[in-house]
Amino acid sequence: MTNTMNDRRPSAESALTTMPRGFDHASLALMPFTMALQKPGEGAPVMCIDETLTVGEQRRRVAFELHSEDGKALPYAGDHRTYLALLQLSLRADEPSRELVFDRVELFDLLNWPRHGRSYNNLEASLDRLHAVRIVLRTALVARNGQEYARRTQGSHLIDTYDISDARAGGRCLVKWGDLVMDAIRLGDLKSLDWELLNALGDPITGYLYRLLDRLMLGGETRWQVGWRQLATMIGSTANYHRPARFRQLMDPHHARLVEHGVIEDVEYLRGGTFVYHLRNYLRVQLRRVLCELGVFPKTAAALVAGFDETDIMAQCDCLRHGVRGRAEKPGGYVTEAIRNGWELHYGADEPEQFGAMWGLFSSPERAAYHRAGLHLCGGGSLFDEGDDPSLWSQRLRAVARFMMVHNLDPDEIVRGEGMPLTAAA
Repeated sequence: MTNTMNDRRPSAESALTTMPRGFDHASLALMPFTMALQKPGEGAPVMCIDETLTVGEQRRRVAFELHSEDGKALPYAGDHRTYLALLQLSLRADEPSRELVFDRVELFDLLNWPRHGRSYNNLEASLDRLHAVRIVLRTALVARNGQEYARRTQGSHLIDTYDISDARAGGRCLVKWGDLVMDAIRLGDLKSLDWELLNALGDPITGYLYRLLDRLMLGGETRWQVGWRQLATMIGSTANYHRPARFRQLMDPHHARLVEHGVIEDVEYLRGGTFVYHLRNYLRVQLRRVLCELGVFPKTAAALVAGFDETDIMAQCDCLRHGVRGRAEKPGGYVTEAIRNGWELHYGADEPEQFGAMWGLFSSPERAAYHRAGLHLCGGGSLFDEGDDPSLWSQRLRAVARFMMVHNLDPDEIVRGEGMPLTAAA
């Protein structure tokens, strides 16, 4: 994995502050391993899901069973955020290992939990449920880049073991990841996740719906149509509804939050209980456009956007034009291979100066907007990345910023949140 979160916290005095970049477990975003809208009782430690979804332009079967050991409850709706927060801590390392050692305060801060005993009790209960759940796959699990997970007939745990026994005394905590998580890291089955947005959405069901929609539209699509029963299943609902109108009422507040925070444009409700989601998905739509302009076939462009990290695609396209790897006779095929194989980026020694000359052509508000969007996408790799001198930025940040400038991407659309462009907020 080439892009990881950095554990640096930007200073309060910085003019442009950014949270470390977030990541999601791509396959798990399609698998509701937490229960929503109705908590399962102690006597229901098993749940089966078998649905066929349209992921991008392909039909994909999602079939698995959830088993909870020792009669414990299956994970609750908010437990997916506990899992994701632990994943963020693991991905700060250049080479994430099976064992994660962390301070509970780090985790509480990521989750926006207060630092007191109740949070400790909530953490212990959440880890206990995540440790108890076992996922038995009934169909092949495929990573976003097309590689298959290892097949395990007896199922896999998210967390094999955990130990927070010394945490009350200020000690360190430990989590040992299960094979399902380690396979995701090994295969690179991770996707970008706006962690600040996930926290801002507040309600765990809204947060999971954001993750589900973002994963389904990973290839740059902007429309998803789904029946109400399938939607209820895909958010982990165990409640029974006699009328779709009742389910719609329960979903309305979650949809309103997604619209408010700019995740979706709107949701249509069709007669008979069908929901039609309209997503913004601005960056991925633009990436598909640029790839096609470079000569990549439309279906291949969609597959590349779905299968690989956005900043990797932007950097490879930038290096094609501004790097020193040589000029390609067929740019479309060249950049396709570069993205698929993760070719190393090569630039000339004068690249920072050339970037500075281009940078100077833009106004101060425009530069601030591109800088902020670049930090949002890259996560802010160092203190230099937040400085005003672009010659000191990381190569990736310059490549991403130049890509946006050259290909006329709107930086405010990339980083729009809570209904207000960041340039306006600034």
